[in-house]
Amino acid sequence: MVITSTISIFKGYVTERYWRTIKYEHILLHDYSSMKEARQSIGEYIEKYNNRRLHQSLQYKTPAMVYFGSQYNNAKLDLIFH
Repeated sequence: MVITSTISIFKGYVTERYWRTIKYEHILLHDYSSMKEARQSIGEYIEKYNNRRLHQSLQYKTPAMVYFGSQYNNAKLDLIFH
């Protein structure tokens, strides 16, 4: 039971940290004129964050590269650098 609680706390921390990053690096820097514009802009930021932004803590890989593995790495790097 202690392990489950520790895992839940860690997952909560990761989720909170992710949303904090989105809030401070994107949402607070923009003035949206509509909910539609906000959804589109935030969606684009999340796509960039997960698929194109290299993360130092992930040995300079994207979260998608780490999650999906080497098949994703090669296909995505092809799109980024060509």
